[in-house]
Amino acid sequence: MPEIQLLSNGACSRRPSLRAPYCFRATPYDIACHAGQSAAASTTLDGIAAPDGKLTLTDDGESHSIVVSVANDRDQQQTTRRDTCNSE
Repeated sequence: MPEIQLLSNGACSRRPSLRAPYCFRATPYDIACHAGQSAAASTTLDGIAAPDGKLTLTDDGESHSIVVSVANDRDQQQTTRRDTCNSE
C-alpha cells in the first residue's frame, strides 16, 4: 500500500492536499491531489490535461507525475446555505 503524506500549502493557503507515490508495474507515478480554485475539476499527466479526467497508465519505466485538482464548490455551498436560510 502506498504511503500517503499530508502536505501543508503554507500559512496563507489553507487548501488541503495529499501526495502519494504509486508504482504501476515497473513505472513510478507521483500522484498529487489538492483542492482546486475553480468550480471545475482537472487531471494532468506530466503537465498535459486529460480532457475527460481519465488516465491510462503505461509501463514504460519512466517517472510520471499526476496532478488532480478537486472542484471547489465553496461558492455553491454558500449559495445553498443562503437559499435555505431565506426559505424559512
